[in-house]
Amino acid sequence: MSLLRTCRFCGNDYPRALPYCSHCGHFAQFANVEAAEEPEERDALERRYQEAWAQATASGSATELAAFEKAVSASCAVACRKLWDVERMADSDSELYPSYYGLVAGGSRAPADDAWNTLRPRADATLFPGYFQHIRSAALSLDGTGVASYGGCTIVFREEMIAHRATVFDENSILAVERRLASGDVSSVVPRHITRDLPRGYRATWPDRAKLAVAKLGPRITPGMSPQEFPEVLLRQASDSADEQFIEVHIWGSMTRRSFARVLVRISRRGASKAQARVLREKLQNVGVLVESVQ
Repeated sequence: MSLLRTCRFCGNDYPRALPYCSHCGHFAQFANVEAAEEPEERDALERRYQEAWAQATASGSATELAAFEKAVSASCAVACRKLWDVERMADSDSELYPSYYGLVAGGSRAPADDAWNTLRPRADATLFPGYFQHIRSAALSLDGTGVASYGGCTIVFREEMIAHRATVFDENSILAVERRLASGDVSSVVPRHITRDLPRGYRATWPDRAKLAVAKLGPRITPGMSPQEFPEVLLRQASDSADEQFIEVHIWGSMTRRSFARVLVRISRRGASKAQARVLREKLQNVGVLVESVQ
């Protein structure tokens, strides 16, 4: 994909990373949504989706897969954060939900010197060439449960605040690019542009999130499976981050506490106390955010 797009209003080229024309100011599209809407991407996803359905029909799990698809069509985007971070955002509408790069650039977080964070810039530059700094990551969830290793507070985002600028990706994008690096399909140097595309059909727009979930997880839906089992199929916790399984959500741009639908606070001796949860509840209920305590 070119790093430039042509404005349909003034006819000039401008950076694809911008959602608006830098010459005339007309809005175009969020770059992550545009990438997911490419015909090649949608066609490849449709093939994966149809293959999953053919397999389900052959194995006798079509009824269960239909129920799973319907459930995921109403799924939400969630992100787990540390308590102190949610407390900061709860204080004011001026406090923004930061991206990883915003935290590093702002000096509130040092880039960790480990394999995981070494791979992060490569993954982000591959998936989001020229605009990775605008992307916030979350996970797809059926029950409001997030990836617990990221923090003790789970934020459930309001769909109406993110649907127009959110896309979904088949898995943890860092792990996906790590495998491509190992196979030699992506440059080992942090790229300024896409050196070689990841396979098509592994990302989708927000309205097509259930289609991506079927394409990925169809083989895990078995005859007789109960809907109560679906949340664990969609998002699987693990003690090791490399073993966690989820569909990653990518949201363009800033968010505040008004982007939250609800917050789940995990109460534990090493985590939040009931008193801290109560204070957080008092701050957020004023802007219509439900705060729930979970053990």
